[in-house]
Amino acid sequence: GAVDLYDGVNEFPAIVENSCHGREREWAACDGLPACPNACRPVDCEFSDWSHWQSMGGCIGLCSRQRGAAVQNNECGKPCHGPLVEMANHSDCIAEGCVVPHRDCSWGPWSEWSPCVGGDPRAQSQRERRVEHRASGGGAACRGPWNQT
Repeated sequence: GAVDLYDGVNEFPAIVENSCHGREREWAACDGLPACPNACRPVDCEFSDWSHWQSMGGCIGLCSRQRGAAVQNNECGKPCHGPLVEMANHSDCIAEGCVVPHRDCSWGPWSEWSPCVGGDPRAQSQRERRVEHRASGGGAACRGPWNQT
């Protein structure tokens, strides 16, 4: 059972600037009485499954996924709590054109030794080499000298 706690026309129109007309009702359960047959049966909110991760574009690997409410709560049910969208970094969300292959630095061949000029016994000859492939994708840098004398 339920009791009608208030049922009346606005008795204080002077208090309200734009006086209200009509009725106002508030319902509550009565202690010791059985519940009304049409009482609210709680329907709690339920989330749907997460969507698949989707790339946000660009070369940073940022992805997002979404979910919604598969079942909406009613007035006496519990609402859903939690995010509707999640974002994360995943390597499989990096566009193919952005992936830099792992390569260690490598040297090209040494040049020929330069001739010693003037016959001076202190004269030196030298040779050099250049980087053939720069390190990329976290590869190791070239080691060793680029020239020799």
